[in-house]
Amino acid sequence: MNKKLISVVSVFWLFSQSAFAEMKQIDDSDLSEVTGQAGLTIDIEMGIEIGEFMYKDGGSIVMQGLRFGGMDALGVGTAYDADNTSDLNLFNNARVHVDVASAGEQFNWAWSEWTGGIPASNAGTNYLCRECVYSANDGDLIIHGSVTDIFEVSRSYQAVDFGIELDKFAIKDSSYVAGDDIVDNSGTSTTAQSTTILSNMKMEGYMGGFDWIIENNGNGFTNNIADSKIKINTFFEITDMEYDFNIVGIRYEGMKIHNHRGNLDYFNHEQNNTGSNAGTSEGFAQSNVHIYAVQDGVLRIGSAANVNGSVNPADYVDGIGLKTRFRGDMDIGHLSFGDTGRSIGEQYWTDMDFNTTMVLSAH
Repeated sequence: MNKKLISVVSVFWLFSQSAFAEMKQIDDSDLSEVTGQAGLTIDIEMGIEIGEFMYKDGGSIVMQGLRFGGMDALGVGTAYDADNTSDLNLFNNARVHVDVASAGEQFNWAWSEWTGGIPASNAGTNYLCRECVYSANDGDLIIHGSVTDIFEVSRSYQAVDFGIELDKFAIKDSSYVAGDDIVDNSGTSTTAQSTTILSNMKMEGYMGGFDWIIENNGNGFTNNIADSKIKINTFFEITDMEYDFNIVGIRYEGMKIHNHRGNLDYFNHEQNNTGSNAGTSEGFAQSNVHIYAVQDGVLRIGSAANVNGSVNPADYVDGIGLKTRFRGDMDIGHLSFGDTGRSIGEQYWTDMDFNTTMVLSAH
């Protein structure tokens, strides 16, 4: 046997013996103390920069110059710059809790701590937040967004600041080669016909927490909708946003999305609340989406032929279902036409509440 191989085997044998020497059998009582713990806690700092994302069908949809990081203290958007190591303003102070639930285990919804995080064991009617807890199925995956420290923003809530920028959103003809606007990969100058839909988008604000639940209700379907769904619930506030809506020649500035006016409830906690702060969204707009598989929903019409001229087998999964809801207020501080820069006035939208159901499938 080769001497080098003998040496490697000997080192590995010695290492394995020392490792085995530290292992010992765990009895049932010890194991019960190991299982059912609080899960994982992940603290996050990150910045993202994407030169271009392209979706190609016949022609293409492109998004160019996407940046995500912390809020820009000197202007709108993010100061994050991957090419400038002295200006890495990261999205930070974010904490994510990950749990795989046991049957009936209960979790506070994001920012139920605003109202004191009333435990589920409180069965009375005069508690601050009704339905502030989620009772899990056995095996549900629970991902809960939080903060690492109390971060005061001259108000009573905790939040994480963010900034987002997008240089251009456009459509291009079929001759466009991915990345040619960034670096000419084709060897020739880019001649693809292009129409800019939106450009110079900058926004900043605060993330007020989120819940991401992946249900464990099995692989079955009820009324052609999957029993197990992905459920995402987010609270956020956009404190400033601007962009050019190029295709129609409109400039927006001073846009805000929040929930400071009118109905201040967050929609899964809007009944049977008491107290001066009970049930309020603390200024955050709220967005909720359920994502699930759909069968016999688009391509199959009863037992007849589908729109493509064939009959699919029974229980054919043919789409992705999206059920969304949004609640909040919106302000538009500046709206101008063309390049005049002259605002036609301000707009204020209060108590917007949108419900939408969609099914996505290939055609």
